[in-house]
Amino acid sequence: MADKFGRVQQIIKKDLSNIIIYQMKNKVCDFASITEVKLTSDYSYATVYVSHVDPDKIDELVAFLDNRKGYLRSQLAKSLSIY
Repeated sequence: MADKFGRVQQIIKKDLSNIIIYQMKNKVCDFASITEVKLTSDYSYATVYVSHVDPDKIDELVAFLDNRKGYLRSQLAKSLSIY
């Protein structure tokens, strides 16, 4: 990925994965992974797709992450450096 857009998507994917796996202490996050990140063209919104090893826990994982989206957003802003 030689373009900046693709690099930024990969950086967000890596940083969010680290936050979810290492900083969020919950059993549902242990086997979670981010499969894809889609950004808008002006980098203002990101859509994050997650998966889980156990298909029965996907709804629980999405609900858990949705309730903590403010924490995720603030931690991502602290760790993100795209300039």
